[in-house]
Amino acid sequence: MSTVNAYPAAFAILFLLSIVGIALALVWIAEKSPLAPLLSTCSGVVGPMATLLALLFGLFTAFLANDVSMHAERARSAVARQAGAIAVVLSTADALAERGQTLKRLAVDYGQRTSGSDWRSNRQTAEADALGLRMLHEVMFGGLATVDSAVRQIATGAINEMRAARAEMVAVAHSQTSWLKWIAAFVFGVLTQAGVVIVHLGKPRAAALAVTLFAVGMAFMLWVVLMRLDPFAGKNPVAVTPISAAYERFMPR
Repeated sequence: MSTVNAYPAAFAILFLLSIVGIALALVWIAEKSPLAPLLSTCSGVVGPMATLLALLFGLFTAFLANDVSMHAERARSAVARQAGAIAVVLSTADALAERGQTLKRLAVDYGQRTSGSDWRSNRQTAEADALGLRMLHEVMFGGLATVDSAVRQIATGAINEMRAARAEMVAVAHSQTSWLKWIAAFVFGVLTQAGVVIVHLGKPRAAALAVTLFAVGMAFMLWVVLMRLDPFAGKNPVAVTPISAAYERFMPR
């Protein structure tokens, strides 16, 4: 997928040609292949059958596009929540001067592992989880153990929010649900192409024109969705820079 995102125009053209190629291959199978005589006995299928398939494809693709959009909003919300929680922890630690230095260092390390180029890797996830537990230990039994309970409660709540927001980011980044739905939408599209060809049996030119027009629309819809399946990559990705901006303000110049 990273290669596709690196050369979107080239892969968009390749994807369009592939969909159109499938469409024309279906016309050839129906009109010129050895199966053509057998398929010709199926002539008489009325247009509404293809319309029904196209309707199912359109509805499924619309639902998929909505899911992808909600996926991106989840990612954007998780990044904002984590950036805000890190800022709260660092502000608290900074206000406590010497007693908050260990917590401040841990929070900065946590932010760096959450906003680096490989933040979604298993290694960074494990290290971030360990840092989150160390921050909680620092608040309960370390340098913040003797501060006011309200301050410790704020710090603890912010640390738990950091951990929950990161877990949400990782879950969104590794989710495969949208990919499975995209494959299902692709299959629906191919079935609709087959329906268009069947409706035009015995009329190869009309079948080629109709199925090519549908193929162009199908390719455009599926390509737009494909580019947004991973909210942290592709076109207009959700950036993790708010997280780095949150901790960089507290780093020594």
